[in-house]
Amino acid sequence: NYLGILVLKFGLNEMVKFTGKISRNMLPVLMKRASVGIVIYSNKGLNNKLCTPNKIYEYAQVGLAVVTSNQTPLKRMIFENPIGENFNPNDYLSIKNAICKVLSNLEYYKSFLPQFIEKNSWFLEKTKLINSYKDLENK
Repeated sequence: NYLGILVLKFGLNEMVKFTGKISRNMLPVLMKRASVGIVIYSNKGLNNKLCTPNKIYEYAQVGLAVVTSNQTPLKRMIFENPIGENFNPNDYLSIKNAICKVLSNLEYYKSFLPQFIEKNSWFLEKTKLINSYKDLENK
């Protein structure tokens, strides 16, 4: 297992755990044990370049600051809501620096989570979606 070898090589076996497949109900329980949520997407492909993964919202719901790759929507999200940092997914030092920066200022980033969660609530998103459909109907 390549990732397992890397964990051992860099002495991260006390910080990185591989669980294998787990049930969806167990995800929040395990995520709450983490210090930071990490979202890594390559910058290849239109879908990856334009995505805003649900995992960011899941991390926020359980109280985790995040580090994300630097796609345009994710950079904008972090700029507007300082709940974490971005990194270049092709540069391991960039990833490491982003994680270290968030970990060293964890309470600062976490302090923005309530506003982020409120701003991105399903109620508000539902309203936007319904209004979009109504706009289409009226065209």
